[in-house]
Amino acid sequence: MLGKMCLTLLRVLFPNRIYKAIVTRCRMSKYILSDEPNLKIFWKIISIILFPVRVLILLLVALLKVVILWFAGPNFFGNTRWAFNMFVKDIESGMSLSLALKRQKLFIQMVTKGRERKVSYGEKNPDKTFFVIRPYYYLELNEFNVLHAQLLFNYYRNLHFIAYALDRGWIPVVDWEHYGRLQHMEEYPINKTKNGWEYFWNQPSDFTLEEVYQSKNVVLSVQNTIDTEFMPPCQYPRPYQNTAEECAKKCPKYDQLITFNEITAQYIAQIKKQLFPESARILGVSLRATDYGKGGLENHPVQVGIGDLISAIKRRIRQWNMDYVFFACESDNVIETIRQKLGDKLLVIQRQRYKDRNVPQGDAYNPLYADGKRYQTNLDYVTEMALLSQCTALMASMSGGVRVAIIWNAMRYEKMELIDNGAW
Repeated sequence: MLGKMCLTLLRVLFPNRIYKAIVTRCRMSKYILSDEPNLKIFWKIISIILFPVRVLILLLVALLKVVILWFAGPNFFGNTRWAFNMFVKDIESGMSLSLALKRQKLFIQMVTKGRERKVSYGEKNPDKTFFVIRPYYYLELNEFNVLHAQLLFNYYRNLHFIAYALDRGWIPVVDWEHYGRLQHMEEYPINKTKNGWEYFWNQPSDFTLEEVYQSKNVVLSVQNTIDTEFMPPCQYPRPYQNTAEECAKKCPKYDQLITFNEITAQYIAQIKKQLFPESARILGVSLRATDYGKGGLENHPVQVGIGDLISAIKRRIRQWNMDYVFFACESDNVIETIRQKLGDKLLVIQRQRYKDRNVPQGDAYNPLYADGKRYQTNLDYVTEMALLSQCTALMASMSGGVRVAIIWNAMRYEKMELIDNGAW
C-alpha cells in the first residue's frame, strides 16, 4: 500500500518522462541490491526484523478506517475508499492530474447531489409516496464517457430500483429527462417524448412525471447503481450460469411492471414476423463482439472466441434438434464469419453494425451513436434482445443484453447455456 502511494505521488509530482525514468532506475536499483544470494538473505533478515513495525503500521491504518466507518458511516467510508482507489488507478493509468481531479469532482457530485433524498413539489397525492428513478450519474455526457453505457445494463439497474421502491410501498417512475441529455438520447423528442426511458418503455406505474412533480411526497433515487437482495448484483457475479438462472427466477416479478410502448412493441412484432419461420425451433445465440474489457472496464465477462462459438453452435443444433440459429451481435465481420459456416440456417436482424471489433472511443466518429442514429441503434438492439428472449433455447456469453433477454424469457427456454470464459 505504501509503495502504491509513493508511485501515485511520483505520478502527480513529475511529468510522465521523468516519472518513468525514476521508476526504471528504482527497479534496476532493486535488482542490483538483491542480485547476489547473500544480498537476498540480507534483505529477508531485514524484512523479518521490520515485520513488527510493518504490522503496527497496517494495524494503525486499519484502526483509522474503523474509526471513520463508525463515526462517518458506511456510505462515507465506502465512497471515500472508492474515490481513493479510483484516483490511484487513474494516475497509474497515465491520466493527467487535472483530469483525475475532475473525475473526483464528478464522483463527489454523484454521492452528494446524486444522493437519495425526500422532496415535495406540491400538494397532489398526499396519501402516496413516489420514487423517482434517476439515471446513473455517469450516463450524463462528459469527457469520461468514451464508451456508451449500455442501455440494457441501465434497464437492469432500474429493476433493482423498482424492487427497492415496492419493498417500501413507494410508486416507481423513471425520469431520464431532467438530468441533461443522456448518451442514449437524441437532441429532439422521440415518440413524442424527451424522456429517454419512454423512447422504448412505458412507465412502471400509471402516473406521469408531470403529475409526480406536482405531488407532496417524492423520494429521488441515488444516481449511483444499487444492489438489492431481490436479484443478483448489477455487476456480473460468477458463475454466469447460476446468475442467469437466478435472474430468470427472481427478476420477472418486477419486470412484469415494465411494458414496451406501442411503437416499440409493433416494431419488434414486425421484425419477428419477417425473420422467424413459423413453428421453427430456433437456437438463440448472442456474442458481444466488441470487447469492452480491453478498454479498462473491470468485471465484464470475457466473450467466447469465434472458433469455439461455431463449434458449440453446431453441437447444440444437433443435440437440441434446432432448425435455425438467431444470432445477436454488433459486428458485421463476426456475422459474416458465422454465416459462412451456417448458411441459410442463420437468422439476423438487418441493422447498422460495427465493421470490426473495435469500438470508436473518445472523439472518434462512432457511426452507431452519431446524432440522429442513437435511437435507431438502441431500438434495433432492444429488438435483438427481445427476439433472443423468444427463441426456443439460448446459448450465449454473458452480457447486459443477454441478462435482460433471460429475464424477458421468464424461464421459458427449453435449454439455457451460458458460456463462461471468466471476467476482465
